[in-house]
Amino acid sequence: MSVTSPITPWPLTRLDGAFITGWSGLEMALDGGNAVVTDETAVTGFFGDTPVVWEHPDVPYRQFVSLEIEVDSGVRFQLFGDDSIDGSSGLLLMEVVREPVRIPETVGEIYRTRTLGCLPTGTATLTVLGQSTTGAITDVALNFEGQVLRLIAGEVHPRQDGTFHIAIPDESVLVQLNGARPDPAS
Repeated sequence: MSVTSPITPWPLTRLDGAFITGWSGLEMALDGGNAVVTDETAVTGFFGDTPVVWEHPDVPYRQFVSLEIEVDSGVRFQLFGDDSIDGSSGLLLMEVVREPVRIPETVGEIYRTRTLGCLPTGTATLTVLGQSTTGAITDVALNFEGQVLRLIAGEVHPRQDGTFHIAIPDESVLVQLNGARPDPAS
């Protein structure tokens, strides 16, 4: 999702030293749903229903359209992946100026809003792990007293053979906690 807004993004480094009090996000399934498009359906024009896949053993991330980050001052930020045509793809941080749309989990739909109590809170120390050729930040680690939350501008693409390709950078946000896919149920 390319973010087009008259609002200027905050530097991602704004999260360094921030006291984060909560997380939520608009999760996007890895595969499946009501309008599945494969190479074959793109040619025939027929779309199919397949089970929604939220996680897979071969994908060590949760995939989000955006994450909402609340800090102790009450300010809320949204973190997006931006896939710009000029090569400046990366992570964007914007202050929330209106309440984001909340999407409940619905059978067959590939988006759902999640409260992410499984993600660490407290004072974050930010380390930049990757940048695009234009200097946009594509990969960061937020350290919370030994818990490491990794945020990557990327996207998981299903393949016809049932495997997945992880594209980095791309327009979603991939989330990993301590080297593994976080479990919102925990």
